[in-house]
Amino acid sequence: MTAAASLASYAQASTATAGPGEIVRMAYERILTACNRAEQAEARTPANWVQVFHDETMRAQAILLELTVGLALDHEDPAVVDLARHLDDLYRYCIDELVDANIYKDPEPLDDVRLVIEGLHDAWVRRPR
Repeated sequence: MTAAASLASYAQASTATAGPGEIVRMAYERILTACNRAEQAEARTPANWVQVFHDETMRAQAILLELTVGLALDHEDPAVVDLARHLDDLYRYCIDELVDANIYKDPEPLDDVRLVIEGLHDAWVRRPR
């Protein structure tokens, strides 16, 4: 088994055995990685930078869409619904920024996405257990 195959197998097993909180943390980290990879592709200007930029911004959008789908917008507790709505607004803002970045192949909107997701990640990691 190659190193890449071993790493992929480990990542798949980690995701399959992770709890919901761990999955959210990993999702935030993968969005940040996608933004960084897209920006690096554009900055380094390899022959296929446009494709890498596109793939990474699309990957971040897909993760954000999955997080949006999982929000408890119909929960019985109004405080939970309120928090879910705020997260929905933040996720949709990030998706819009990623769309703009991808359409114009401009890394600048990625800064805003990183700022939002880093804040959410930090709050999530530091939350009381």
